[in-house]
Amino acid sequence: MTSANDPVFPQTMQPMQSHYPFNVPGITKREFFALMILHGIASDGIPGVHHEPQTEIKLAIHQADLLIAELNKEKQL
Repeated sequence: MTSANDPVFPQTMQPMQSHYPFNVPGITKREFFALMILHGIASDGIPGVHHEPQTEIKLAIHQADLLIAELNKEKQL
């Protein structure tokens, strides 16, 4: 199961002056997918209304959610 809120690159850090490690979750899968999709949308080179920042952002987030849903559907097969 792929959860939108799962971290993409989680790490456990051990500070040099401490005996207590701590977790660094990083960004979520949803944020990472949306970032990659937004990069593609913004770099397509095709002029148009879809290049308004709010439109691009909403489209990227929507497509990231669709990707997560499709990934979860495949695992149920």
